[in-house]
Amino acid sequence: MGAVRVSIELANNLDVVPAKALGLGSESVRRLCVSAVVDPRRTWLVLPATVADHLGLQREESFLVHLDNGQAVTRTRVINVCLRLLGREGIYRAVVDPDRDDAVVGAIVLQDLDLLIDEATQTLRPRDPDTIITEIECVHA
Repeated sequence: MGAVRVSIELANNLDVVPAKALGLGSESVRRLCVSAVVDPRRTWLVLPATVADHLGLQREESFLVHLDNGQAVTRTRVINVCLRLLGREGIYRAVVDPDRDDAVVGAIVLQDLDLLIDEATQTLRPRDPDTIITEIECVHA
């Protein structure tokens, strides 16, 4: 399977919420469109450090990340990342990678937005174009 690439719109949700509440224009929201690789084998949303800095995202604690080559490195996490993709939107935490030029959309975002990779066309698509579908455990009394 080849890499699926998409364009994602990112914003700082700490800008988005007051802008919506106060009816402010979009110019008051720090926002970027960036290229991203879709990789369902990865868990998190990953952002280049330049993107996190441009959006003014709040940084959380550092934690250990294992790279493909087996190396373990320390990375920081940012919060309140508003991500829009294929008309669907969510608020996420993201790993900040100073060595990346593009973002990575991992399994958390794909599952939350109910998006699937169409392997025949190497594109991303909603499972249902009209609604997000989710599964929950059925608890019987």
